[in-house]
Amino acid sequence: MPPLVWDSTNRDPYPRLRQLRQGGAVQLFEGLDPGGAWVVLGYRAMESLFRDPRLVRDRNHPVLVAQRGGRRERPIRGIGIDLVSSDPPIHTRLRRLVTPAFSGRVVQSLSGKIETLAHTLLDRAEAAGRLELIADYSEPIPLKMICELLGLPERAALDFRWLIDQLNRGTYRGFRKLRLMWQRWQFLKLLRGEIETRRREPRDDLLTALVRAESEGDRLSVDELLAMTFLLLVGGYFTTMHLIGNATLALLRHPDQLDWLRVDPSRFHTSVDEFIRFDGPLSMTPANYTVADVEVEGVVIPCGSTVRMSLLSANHDETVFSAPDRLDLSRDPCPHLGFGHGIHYCLGATLARLEVGIALRVLFERLPQLRLAIPESQLVRTRFPIAHGFDQLPLQWGPT
Repeated sequence: MPPLVWDSTNRDPYPRLRQLRQGGAVQLFEGLDPGGAWVVLGYRAMESLFRDPRLVRDRNHPVLVAQRGGRRERPIRGIGIDLVSSDPPIHTRLRRLVTPAFSGRVVQSLSGKIETLAHTLLDRAEAAGRLELIADYSEPIPLKMICELLGLPERAALDFRWLIDQLNRGTYRGFRKLRLMWQRWQFLKLLRGEIETRRREPRDDLLTALVRAESEGDRLSVDELLAMTFLLLVGGYFTTMHLIGNATLALLRHPDQLDWLRVDPSRFHTSVDEFIRFDGPLSMTPANYTVADVEVEGVVIPCGSTVRMSLLSANHDETVFSAPDRLDLSRDPCPHLGFGHGIHYCLGATLARLEVGIALRVLFERLPQLRLAIPESQLVRTRFPIAHGFDQLPLQWGPT
């Protein structure tokens, strides 16, 4: 049977994913990666494969290099390997060095700043009489907070936002591609400068903690610091931005659940996991690669294959979640896989929960009559690879 064709343009992917799951927990698709990719659709298969050492993230694993006749893939210039693209023992080392910088104390110290920023952004929205949720609210909160945590200047936030915006617009060629490469080089130069400054003048911020991170005499190299900082910016900003947007739309679609939250505002924080399960910010994981034949639920994935985990599908698996297509903020337990699983469980999960909980609570407290300003059919999904969210969510309030 020929591979299926993966469709990432669906406005509502869940009916299609439910149909695909009926064909098996693991299936081969075209249209995702060169040569096709095996997509894991079932929750239990995914949970098992997340822990399987025969799946790796490093494209230059010796088995894969040998399959390519000894050819190694060139790394991105100027950036070393990071948590997402590494495997044990390298991943274990990097995680050990970085984890202390994400202690509960550090994350909770941002609580007041997140709330203040949320109110400031809504002050501007009320003065303007409009709110484009993504650009005016859900994007600035996580971007400013991760830069605050890292100790990066406002210029870094603006430059990074520009880079992500350009990448989100699709493939660039000619002058535009050269400009994007130049701006990326300039951004990495800025980060290198900040790293060197922290070596000379340590501060009370995450970048200093990363520079000084040491375990058993081991430290991060400059390239590893660049890769880690870039990863934290992407992970700490992009996914949280889309999660706030998706959760806001979910509440506008489900006023009964919003009323339930308003009975006890602390529920905004405890409900974040159900928002992730119901409509998470990532459609699937980065690519994994098999370094041996792997059998899962009767399907053999050959050695050297690309494997993707469909997070949206697993989190709506009806064999695990009762009424999976219903938003149920009282769902307990809620063992979603939106933050990953095993060694690749999201390092910033605690920060994301804090930001989303505060952002949603403040938003609906300040603007109780919030609603979409355009028909839902006009909303445009983001084109950024593996992301699941919206480019814009125009909102309005006041009497209808």
